[in-house]
Amino acid sequence: MRETGADVICAASNRSAPGQAVEEGYRPVSFLNLFVLNFIPINSYIIRLSTLTKTPVFFDEMLDVVEDWHFLLQLLQNGFRFEAIMDILSEYRVISDGNKQIKDNPEKWENAYSYIHAFIRNSSFLMNGQMVQRMMMDQNLKAAENQGNLTAMQKRLEELESRLLEVNR
Repeated sequence: MRETGADVICAASNRSAPGQAVEEGYRPVSFLNLFVLNFIPINSYIIRLSTLTKTPVFFDEMLDVVEDWHFLLQLLQNGFRFEAIMDILSEYRVISDGNKQIKDNPEKWENAYSYIHAFIRNSSFLMNGQMVQRMMMDQNLKAAENQGNLTAMQKRLEELESRLLEVNR
C-alpha cells in the first residue's frame, strides 16, 4: 500500500477442497468489472484502515447477499484508490455451500442484484486519474490478449483446413 498509495489492494486467492490439491481460486481483473458483476471474494482484499475510518462506508445489513459487492462500490464511490496485485493473499476452504438456503431463494438474489444495479446507475463515482488509467490499460491488455488468442485460433484453423484438404486429395 505504501508503494502504490492505494486504499484497497485486491490480490489472488487459492481454493482448497477436502481431499483435493489446492488450486487457483481467484485472480484479480480490472476494477471496471465491479460496475457489471460481483467478482472479488471478500477474503481477497485489504483496506487502508486510516482511510476507512475517515469515510462513512459500512456493509448494508439489509442485504443478505452481495453485501460485499455493495461495500466495494461504496468504496469506489467515496474515492478509494484500488490496486490489483497478482500475489496470493489468502486461501479459502470449500466445505459446503454456505449460501445454499439463500441461493434456493432466487427472488432474494434478483432483488439484491436489482438494488445493486440501481445503486450503480444512480451514483457518481470518484476515481483518480491514475486508477482510471490503470483500469483502461488493463482493459486494453485484455483486449490485445483476446485478439492474439483469436489470431492464433484462426491460424490453427487454417492449418487444420489445409491438412484436411491434403488428406481428401
